[in-house]
Amino acid sequence: MMFKKAQYPSFAEKDRSWVVPTIIIGLLILTIVISIFQAQSSIKACNDAACFIQEANNCNPAYFESNDNGTITKHKTSGCVYTRSILAVSASEPDSVRQLFSGKSMSCAYPKGQFNEDLVNSISLGLDTCSGDLYTAINDLVSAQQQLGLI
Repeated sequence: MMFKKAQYPSFAEKDRSWVVPTIIIGLLILTIVISIFQAQSSIKACNDAACFIQEANNCNPAYFESNDNGTITKHKTSGCVYTRSILAVSASEPDSVRQLFSGKSMSCAYPKGQFNEDLVNSISLGLDTCSGDLYTAINDLVSAQQQLGLI
């Protein structure tokens, strides 16, 4: 008994209706990925508070790192939402203060053109629209200071 050789249709004979839609979908995915990377790289790195405040007022994405006697704070804004994160607390601060603030952050919404400069220039002012673990820690510290009659 002889076996017949199987005959497969050549690529030219196959249904290629899937090729064009696949190429179009691939190009769309590539365009989306490129757009995402460009949007992330368009965040302005400010070297001072004045630059950051100007970008924040316009609701433009920007960030700024401040160093106040060894305490390093990252300020970030995007879409009229400000975020403050404590990256490091000065070694000169008591352990209780370092534990209270280290690694914490808060976010604050604001209307375009009305960014409150106190958010960058003060620890505890301008927090009316803020929330997060840093906000809670700041309020706890202020309450303790008030109870002790320090402020």
